[in-house]
Order: sequence, then C-alpha cells, then structure tokens
Amino acid sequence: ELADFEAAATELLTPDELAEAETWPPSKALTRVPGPLPTVMAALDRHFGSAAVVLLIWEFKQVRRYLRDAAIKDAVDKRIREEVTADCRVLFGHSLGSVVAFEFLRQNPDRHVGLLMTAGSPLGLRLVRERMADAGHGSQTVWGVPGNVCHWVNLRDVHDPVACAGDLTRWWPGVIDRHVHNGGDAHSAERYLAQEHLGQAILAEMPELNR
Repeated sequence: ELADFEAAATELLTPDELAEAETWPPSKALTRVPGPLPTVMAALDRHFGSAAVVLLIWEFKQVRRYLRDAAIKDAVDKRIREEVTADCRVLFGHSLGSVVAFEFLRQNPDRHVGLLMTAGSPLGLRLVRERMADAGHGSQTVWGVPGNVCHWVNLRDVHDPVACAGDLTRWWPGVIDRHVHNGGDAHSAERYLAQEHLGQAILAEMPELNR
C-alpha cells in the first residue's frame, strides 16, 4: 500500500515540487510516517491543501481494495446489478463510484443508460487504470464512450486531488468534461451534485423533470 501510494503521489506531483519538498525541515506531524513518504506527503499538502493527504490515502485505499480484492469487487458489482434497474436512464458515480459505474457498464453491455454522470473521478490515474480489467473499454467506439452509454458527462474540480489526472477525454474522446468549482471542499459529493452542469445534463436526458 505504501508503494502504491508513493507511486500515485509522484504521478500527481512534478519533479520540481518533489525536489523542493526535500529541502523543507521535517514536519513533526509526519515523523512516524515510514520511508520517503514524509517528503511526498508534504508536497501533496502544499500542492492541494492541508486535507489532501488524508483524502488521497482514504480514496486510494478504497479504490485499491475494490480493484484488487476479488471478494469485495464481486460483492459490490452484485449490489450494483441488483440496484440498477432495467429502466435506469441516469447513472451517477462519484469518486470510487465512478469506477464502479464504469465496471457495471463494461460487465453488462446489454444494460443501456442515457447518461453516465461521473464526478471527482480517479479513472484517469495510472494507479487505477493499471488495475482495471479493461481500462480502455469503450474508447475505440465511433462515439468514444462505452456502447451502452448515450452520453457521458464528467465533472471535475481542478483542485480535486482525486480527479487530478485531468479530463477523461484523454482516454475516452466522447466524454463531455465540465470544470466546476466546489469551493473549499473540492472533492465533496454534495457540492458536485449541486453544480449547474449536473442539472443541465440530467434535464437534457429527462426533460420531463422541467414540467
């Protein structure tokens, strides 16, 4: 886990940021952190804010367990299959939920949704993509998204460390990326859900909600 986190963190930071962090005096808060992680963690906090390290460790631990523990993945995937009904038109996934939603669509090509909505997604991170069964699923279709999705809209706060790999169009050309600002809580699911872009995308898929 330590090696995975270090690899993910160095993916998010520039060599200059890491080099600069090595010149800082040791942080008392990180004295019990093993190996080279104090430097990496200090650089992450400087880049993303004081809560970044705690958030990243928690989120990466969850995603890692889902993708690497077959029993956990099977249980989660089974729950999603049970909960997503055949008449589902909008599928929303935040953070790890975006990975779970993507896996649901990959595993169930006969289940069609009008709108896949992702927010604060780590799907672009190498740490995540290297552990997915088929990270490129849907990218080679004519519309650049999985074939059982009509539209895929992705919301990203540029200050959200979990979504810091960038826009998903880099991997799925058909994704509609929207940049938002969640204020002081960049990864908050509630703040993503309150964004105008999300409401517009849902109303485009379900115009009857405007009546």
